[in-house]
Amino acid sequence: MSLRLFIFMLLGLFSSRSASAAGAGFRGPVGHNGGGLPPWWILNGVKPDGPIKDMGTWKATSFSHKQQREFGINDLGEVQDQKRFESALKMVREGKQLEDPGKDAQVPRQTPDHESSVQYE
Repeated sequence: MSLRLFIFMLLGLFSSRSASAAGAGFRGPVGHNGGGLPPWWILNGVKPDGPIKDMGTWKATSFSHKQQREFGINDLGEVQDQKRFESALKMVREGKQLEDPGKDAQVPRQTPDHESSVQYE
């Protein structure tokens, strides 16, 4: 084996390890929620009941206002209220009826700069 090939293989080994470690916290569309797993609603049998959203070059499913209140999510299913979300998922997994917080309950939405703080409409 040539020295050049050995160095190339060695660099490839280290770069793949560091890339996987660095990507552990990646929150982008590829690899989102654990390396390509389906979104939480598919994994838990929750059907989005909102209208189809036109995103320009593609269309997205969305969640109804009732689902947003129940799960503490925004219209695209992104978690905004972790405590409410975990509680609702626990009820779904146990086969229990979700409690609608009521039409007067605030619907969480992400802040414009996508910070972790939650604002309510």
